[in-house]
Order: sequence, then C-alpha cells, then structure tokens
Amino acid sequence: MNVTALRRSSVAAFLALAAVAVAPDSEADPAPLQPAPPRGPVRIEAFQKPTVIGIPTPYAGGAVDVELVLTNTTKTPQNDVVVTIEYGRDGKLSQTVNVPAQGKAKVKFTDPVGLTGACAPRSYGIVARTTDGQQDSRHGVITPTCTVSSKLVDPWNLAEPDRVEERQKDAVFFDNAVLESASCAEGLKIKGRMSNRSKLSSPSLLVQAKGGTTVVAQTTAAFPLGAGEYKTVELTPVANGRREIPDTVDVAIVDWTHGLGSHLVNQGIQVKTTKSCSLAYGFGDVLATAVAPLR
Repeated sequence: MNVTALRRSSVAAFLALAAVAVAPDSEADPAPLQPAPPRGPVRIEAFQKPTVIGIPTPYAGGAVDVELVLTNTTKTPQNDVVVTIEYGRDGKLSQTVNVPAQGKAKVKFTDPVGLTGACAPRSYGIVARTTDGQQDSRHGVITPTCTVSSKLVDPWNLAEPDRVEERQKDAVFFDNAVLESASCAEGLKIKGRMSNRSKLSSPSLLVQAKGGTTVVAQTTAAFPLGAGEYKTVELTPVANGRREIPDTVDVAIVDWTHGLGSHLVNQGIQVKTTKSCSLAYGFGDVLATAVAPLR
C-alpha cells in the first residue's frame, strides 16, 4: 500500500470513529418539540368565573357557571361562531355567537353537574369553530380549594344506655368508633372495636365504609373473630381508590360466610361531611411552539 492510500485509509477510519463518537443516544435524547396546533381567527382567550353581583358564596356542590372570552384577530366580523364545551363522560353544550372585527365576545355556559368532589379538578374541552371550518381548541380547568368538616355519628351514642345494652346482648358489633382522618391528603380513616358477645365465631369479617355503593375505606384484610373476642380494627382508604370523602358514608360489618346470622348487628354508624370551597378557573394547556406538549 502506498503512502497516499495509507493516509486515505487512516482518515476514513478516523472519520468513521468520530461519527460513532458523536452519534446521539436515541433513547437519551428528548423527542423534538412539537409545534402547537394552528389557531383559528377566533381565539379562546379566557376561561373564567362569571362576575357575581353581591357577596360571592362558597361553593358547596352542584352546577357551576363558566364564562369564555373570545377574541377576533381579523378585521372582518366573525358571525355564527359555534362554541362547544365538553365535560365529564358525555356532557356537551354548544352556543352560537357573533364576534366583532378585532373585538371580543363573552359566552356563558352552565355545567349542570359541577365538581364531583373536593379533591379533584373538573376539566373541560373547548372548541370555537368559524363558518369556514377553522377552529381554536383549549383545555379549561376548575380547581377547588376546600375546607372539609366531617363528623362520625353512632346512633348508640345518642340512645338510652339500657336500650344499647339490650341490642348488644348476644351480638357481634362494631363500636367505640373514632374518626382519625377525613381529608383529600389522607382519605377516610376510622378506628374502632369489634366485639363478639355471642357464642358463635366467624373466620372472615370486614368492616367497610361506603359512599352509596362505592367502598371508600375498609379493614386491610378479612379477619377472624372468635366467640367472646374483642379486637381493635382500623379502616383505611382502599388501594388505588380516590381520596374523595362522600357527603354521607355508611359504616358496616360484612360477614363473608354469613355464619353469624341475626347475631350480626349494624347500628347505622355514619360519617357526615360538609364542604365549603373556593374555585380557581384557568387553562390546563400551554400555547407556545417552544414548549413540549403536555404528557
């Protein structure tokens, strides 16, 4: 091999090595930024709470009002703009509005369902479509900040002692219940005592707290209870469940084997919760080509 060929071979090898050395790590490098979708001539510029005359009252549940502010970015009036707002699983409302040239228009919607609890925001998909098919899409969010007040009510604590004693005779029951927590951060926690004053035993009992048909807290596992036995148990939020506290929660013993029959007594313990919330309105999306899309 002559000197020229050797030099060419060395240069080629160096370039190949350099190419390998600077090749990007496809797994480590972030995905390229995606541009935001094009926005139509009529744009959704605000998602807000309508102005209230007088002193606003705290939100305690039920329907909520939403006001949208639309801006016409053209010098031509945009008439018959269809504004649609979607919420929940299948909620959908639409209105038609005229937006003056380089002007603004407001549209008010009422979500008849409102927030489903104090612990999670409510999301809305919003689209403003002009007559030529161009549209602007945004994602609105209402976020609650709530004060939650809960109280555990045991009817036996309100009854005459002799009547309670009569109900507890030869019975299996849950009493001495204490509400340990009822919050979005910790969920519902209740501690109490399982008492068996009967001559029967059960291999598999649970204590559950339900909001309607939904179990929000329960003992971590089924447990046995022998005749004449007393046992302290704790109800904690169900795994992967929401931390939402329903307005009314019913606490009851579940006898999986049904072996206790009429000896099992559920006296009707409940947790009553009231909520007082302030609501923050805003967009949950980011409209900028230099920002990666939300994941």
